[in-house]
Amino acid sequence: MDDYLTFGRHHLAATHQGAFAQHLEPEPRPILDFLRMTNLKQNRLGLALIQEWARGMLGLNVEQIDKRTTEFTGFAIPHGDLGGDPRFFVNGERVTDIELHIPNHIDTAIDPEGGRHFGVRFRVKGFDVLNIKKRIEIAMASGPSWAQPDPYGSLWFGPSSDPLPAAANLTRIGGRDGAPEQYLKFGATFIYKLEYLLKQMGYEGFSSFDRILDWGCGCGRMLRFFDKSDRHRLTGIDIDGQNIAWNRENMGDIQFEQISTDPPTPFEDGRFNLIYANSVMTHLTVDDQFAWLQELARIAAPGAVIALTIHGWHSWAILGWQEMNTLLHFKENGIRVAAELNPDIADVPGNRYTDTAHTHEYIYREWGKYFEVHGIVEGFSGTQAMVILKTRT
Repeated sequence: MDDYLTFGRHHLAATHQGAFAQHLEPEPRPILDFLRMTNLKQNRLGLALIQEWARGMLGLNVEQIDKRTTEFTGFAIPHGDLGGDPRFFVNGERVTDIELHIPNHIDTAIDPEGGRHFGVRFRVKGFDVLNIKKRIEIAMASGPSWAQPDPYGSLWFGPSSDPLPAAANLTRIGGRDGAPEQYLKFGATFIYKLEYLLKQMGYEGFSSFDRILDWGCGCGRMLRFFDKSDRHRLTGIDIDGQNIAWNRENMGDIQFEQISTDPPTPFEDGRFNLIYANSVMTHLTVDDQFAWLQELARIAAPGAVIALTIHGWHSWAILGWQEMNTLLHFKENGIRVAAELNPDIADVPGNRYTDTAHTHEYIYREWGKYFEVHGIVEGFSGTQAMVILKTRT
């Protein structure tokens, strides 16, 4: 059995995780039954799975040390050989003063022996995260020395003239990550990546869309990074009345609406030609996701683009759902909904937010009943994947 698991680890590294099931049928079924009730990290095949899913993951916390120094700490897992070192760039200029292989909490999730040390730390001189004057890209390249950074794996910062929300507002959308630096990092990264993705699809950017909806806008984390010339196109909706009130007071040139936990929204059919949501579908039950997919299809114009994040394989690697039996259930059903509620906005009336993960196959099969599924980009927003949909014309 040990020889088989050793083979499985190397064989899997060259195999897309979506084909996992076929490589366990039918001959290795006794091994699968043996592994069913174990933790993935307690056997070599399971550990190989987690490490395969984790390739290309990047998670950096941001802290403003002083007005001219920003520190980045977190984890970076290269593409290709997991033993290779990642390289970092700030607006194309390589960072040379960097600490690598620092023990980090992610080691326990990805490699329980702690031998790889994915932790990273570096400081960047010359910009203040809280007062950015131009766009700044933190990019990672990994693999061969000639490999270039993947734009979808970058972190971004950018200028914004809107005031910063109070700590209470930030905590309601970010929980423990409710620091202003994190708020600005997540918002700018999402919007600039989405703009890049739209251009890759052949659009000119946000100017190609007359009416844009931010579903689950919180306290304007993404909306603040649109160009001033685009803000008349924007509408933000959320179930959180406290943050909607803050938005109306501080971002008055954008339309905001408080909505119910359940559809419908107050908008007419075919209202929006671009709809996006960051970390909304990741918290809905099975029935709620279908109700909202139907509602999004109603308010989306013909040919509209809908961009929604999900917990995909990157998320699965670190969420702690690592019982083999849980994985098999996930693979068979295509969706996993946590039994407990997410506590971040527990005081919002009617809140049913939990934590939900989807397989790519499930998205194509089930969400494809409502929209055309154009693709899924892992690692688009933190560890969350981006699903790109279009309404049928």
